[in-house]
Amino acid sequence: MDFKRIIPYIQIVLILIAAIIVFIVIDENEKGNAALTVIAIVAAILSLQQSIEANQKTEKALKLTEKTLKLTETEQKIRDLEKRLDLFYYPVYDYLTPITSLGFGNLNDKRADFTRALSFRYLAIGDTKEKLEKFLDKKGKTKEDSSEMKEVLKNDISTCEKAIQEYQKIIDKLNS
Repeated sequence: MDFKRIIPYIQIVLILIAAIIVFIVIDENEKGNAALTVIAIVAAILSLQQSIEANQKTEKALKLTEKTLKLTETEQKIRDLEKRLDLFYYPVYDYLTPITSLGFGNLNDKRADFTRALSFRYLAIGDTKEKLEKFLDKKGKTKEDSSEMKEVLKNDISTCEKAIQEYQKIIDKLNS
């Protein structure tokens, strides 16, 4: 039941009852007290109405705050995943991808990006960090070793990108 709709009717009924009480009372001394009672009832009704309106505004503000918090939280998750991809996964994956027709400068850039990315290993998902450590420590790496490591990285990249898409759907839903 929406109290906001019935409050005006309740106000009118209570004011009428209070006014009738004032006029029914015959004794002049009582009429003053009755008039004060009517004023007190009107003041109480107005106070109740203001409290209900304030409560409704507070509820709206709370819902907006919750929505904003959810948006912020989801946007932060997207930023964290993008950071994980940009700082660790993409550079390591690119380094392990066969180099074709790159100039000498590009090869050095890839090595520098790879070396920098290794400092962000802590961003790896699950046991990828341990697999990367084993891969890096292994002497005489084979093409299969690189392919295995690339597959692990590719799966993690795919997982992150899918999560970003899901979070974006949540954001779109919240914004609609």
